[in-house]
Amino acid sequence: MSSKDKSKLTDKINYLGLDLNEIPDSLKCFSSLDYRPARNYDEKNYKTYKYVNIKDIKIFLTKHNRLDPITDKYAKAIPIYQYLTAEREESIERHAKFLKMITTLNEHEIEAIDKNQKELNKDIPFQVKFNKDYLWQIHYADVTDQYFMLVPTEDQDHSAFFFLLKKLLDQNTKGKLFAPICYSEYSTEFLRRSEIEELEKYIWFFTKEWPLIYDVYDKKDKLAIHVTGETFIYENAKSPYTIKLEDKESALKFYKLLKALFILATEVPRYYKIKVKINDEGGLEFYLNNEKLVYETSSEFIKTEYLRIEKQEKESVKQRAKLEKKLEKVKKETGELELEYLIKEREITTFLECKKTFFGKVKYFLGKKKRADIKLGDKKEIAQKKTNEQGLKEGDVLRNKDKEDKEFYTLEELIERYGELEKDTSYIKSLKYDIAAAEHKIKNMKLKIKNAILFLEEIDKHTKSIFEFWRFTNKDKLENLVAGESSEETTGKLKKVFDISLDFEVLGKDIDRKLRRVLNKEQLNSIYLATTEIIKDINHVTENKKITDERIEELKEEILKEKKLLGTETFDIFGNISSDSTRIEVLDNKRHRESKRDKIKLLEISKKTTAKEYEGSLKKIVENLQIAFEKVALGIGLPIYKLVQDEQDCDGLSVFNINLANLLQSTSNIPFEKDRPQTIYRINLKETSRAIGLANSVYYNNNNETLPMGMNVSDGVLINKRLLKLEMVSEEEFKVVEYTDKKNLRDVKIKTIIIKEFDVLED
Repeated sequence: MSSKDKSKLTDKINYLGLDLNEIPDSLKCFSSLDYRPARNYDEKNYKTYKYVNIKDIKIFLTKHNRLDPITDKYAKAIPIYQYLTAEREESIERHAKFLKMITTLNEHEIEAIDKNQKELNKDIPFQVKFNKDYLWQIHYADVTDQYFMLVPTEDQDHSAFFFLLKKLLDQNTKGKLFAPICYSEYSTEFLRRSEIEELEKYIWFFTKEWPLIYDVYDKKDKLAIHVTGETFIYENAKSPYTIKLEDKESALKFYKLLKALFILATEVPRYYKIKVKINDEGGLEFYLNNEKLVYETSSEFIKTEYLRIEKQEKESVKQRAKLEKKLEKVKKETGELELEYLIKEREITTFLECKKTFFGKVKYFLGKKKRADIKLGDKKEIAQKKTNEQGLKEGDVLRNKDKEDKEFYTLEELIERYGELEKDTSYIKSLKYDIAAAEHKIKNMKLKIKNAILFLEEIDKHTKSIFEFWRFTNKDKLENLVAGESSEETTGKLKKVFDISLDFEVLGKDIDRKLRRVLNKEQLNSIYLATTEIIKDINHVTENKKITDERIEELKEEILKEKKLLGTETFDIFGNISSDSTRIEVLDNKRHRESKRDKIKLLEISKKTTAKEYEGSLKKIVENLQIAFEKVALGIGLPIYKLVQDEQDCDGLSVFNINLANLLQSTSNIPFEKDRPQTIYRINLKETSRAIGLANSVYYNNNNETLPMGMNVSDGVLINKRLLKLEMVSEEEFKVVEYTDKKNLRDVKIKTIIIKEFDVLED
């Protein structure tokens, strides 16, 4: 080792406050740990976080890395004292390893940990976990009541170890550090482990994201259960959440509430659509039809729901009796019409058989004059043959479900009541289908009888004389009976539902392909300019307002700051050709040689450009945009979103976003006011709505034809509100959690978002 390296090593040892010639007694004293790690434990998912007295932590080093099995690491764990000295032969290698580890010591990393621990001593992170918490390989031996750090010597990052060692060597060190405890199972003080597993399942069901549950002990060693994770709050937008259960009573109430809601949402999903929202503390709230559900009112809620279903059943009894009576009536009418048609059918059949032969014609003609109309016969006997086999058997009557009112009802009783209601609802639905089928049959039978009567009347017209009857029956073709109407169900055209996670990539390529095919360079340039702050000037000109001299000077000043203001020329002779034609850029992980569109070059503003000249350029841009909107539509119905701070933000040309989640992330740059919600407009575009997707070809020139296809720069959509007829259909409010300190996920703010939804009306 060179003298320079020795000097650096000495400096780092001194930084730790370590004197290798005089090891403190606190590092020498070790007793048996008798550590027994939990079986089948996933070390990657910590279950316990707590504040531990720094002076109570013993340090052991093991010749492994962090991801090796705990049994192997613990088997080779050696107290740190045996790494600090080289008195014995077997200690020389360990001491050399320790010195090598010190060479990796980074003072800045240790200072960062020190700063982070000071912040953690103020409060626990919102989602408990913090940056590089895995470095704290702290374990607890419950048998001997000892905390120890197991340091894997083969790891690359030992900053947490050196931080702890430095603190242990400092005689003035007091206080605690906040860290996860490895291989520590959940406490059963609040909930049993089986209940925690069920709680994870219930929360996943409602949030569609798997939660993390931690036992967290504060500085006074008081336990609280923290449930953390993410939940969908609107469409594809998510928000983090944290639920704190600080005592056994609150934990049991929360568990029982989730269990009850889970049972309702899975056993009778038709009736219970539970919605999850973020509350003012960043936790979860559960709503049914905009009514907040809490455990304290669960008994009252179950009773109310039970009585409501009981009332519905009583109504269903009345409806069933009414429908059964109506079905009996239409069946009776159907039977009578069938009998009537049967008689007409027999007479027509007799005529058709007789007309085949000479004697048959004579027989029919003579018989027609003598016989009277065929009577209906025994209706009772025929009607029994035509009885609808799908009708209910006599005696199958609705059971009496009225029960004695009670003070309390259980979930089991409510679910049972729903089961009975489902049977009644299903039977009533079948009655309606039977009635509709019978009514359609009546309509057909009446039409058939009408045609049969017309056919028989036509025969009667030609039975006045034998000669007339002979000519009539000798016709080559007689009119056939007209059949009844068939029942056809008309279904609307199925439309594709846009799913941003599945369809955005394909949509982006389709839009980009269309833009390149139908729009020219000037039109694409104009669309690009409408995505910049120049859109305000474009809207200004569209409203027939003048561009002021102050505005053009302001624009010149902005351009001058970017050192791109042209001299006396009003154009750039090089256009979009780069001096470096070999420059390679990457977009969507694909290499290309295209240049970005440049707002300043496209505007062609020089030092002598006047407000009138700039206004003329804007009018040309407006014309290009009008042509573009006439040529382009998205081709699929989908919602688009825009954060609106002023109602006028959406007038005229405006850029909306397809991805709501990305838009919500951008709201973090807006000053936060606790009592002032932020408003987002949602417009549900139709397939034919005039809107321009901001694909890659809007932002890049494609002179070399190497530009990747898609929407990889932006998920924006340019619309002109004046071209759309909008109708507001709903307004919804929700909360979202945002981090103030994204590095350590500590401080949070709860934002209120209002989404105003609009439908596009047909032109």
